[in-house]
Amino acid sequence: MTTAVLMSILIFIWLAVVGACIGSFLNVVIYRLPAGKSIVSPPSSCPKCGKRIRWFHNLPVLGWLLLRGRCYDCKAPIAARYPLVELLVGGAFFVLGLSVFSQSNGPPQSLFEYQPWAAFVGLAGLFCCLLAALLIRYDGHRIPRGIWLATALFAATLVASAWVP
Repeated sequence: MTTAVLMSILIFIWLAVVGACIGSFLNVVIYRLPAGKSIVSPPSSCPKCGKRIRWFHNLPVLGWLLLRGRCYDCKAPIAARYPLVELLVGGAFFVLGLSVFSQSNGPPQSLFEYQPWAAFVGLAGLFCCLLAALLIRYDGHRIPRGIWLATALFAATLVASAWVP
């Protein structure tokens, strides 16, 4: 296996892991924004008992599996939607990476190759914003203005990536 192929595989795995982490953050956005809560503070906690979630229990997908879908402290069930969103976003980042970078002869060999990264960021960001909006609406809430602004920003990034040489 050549170094370039190994690097490509590692980049796609890295994109999936980053996507799962962003999916974990999206869960916070989907839960807190409609409730008018901060998405930054306080740290994640169990909605039933209020105990903080330990960092190693907050790892995307793995934490939920290790806890068997239950709070460590009070044993209240944790919705399967949380790891599903993380898996979905991780998988989407992987597939978007394959799609975008296959059109540009593989992953960029340099961070200075702007066009494929701009296209990836635009598509991934747009996907995340639309997923958040969909799930917020599914939960019966109005979609916050910030989601729409972020969606417009990522759409503009995607359009602009077409003009970057």
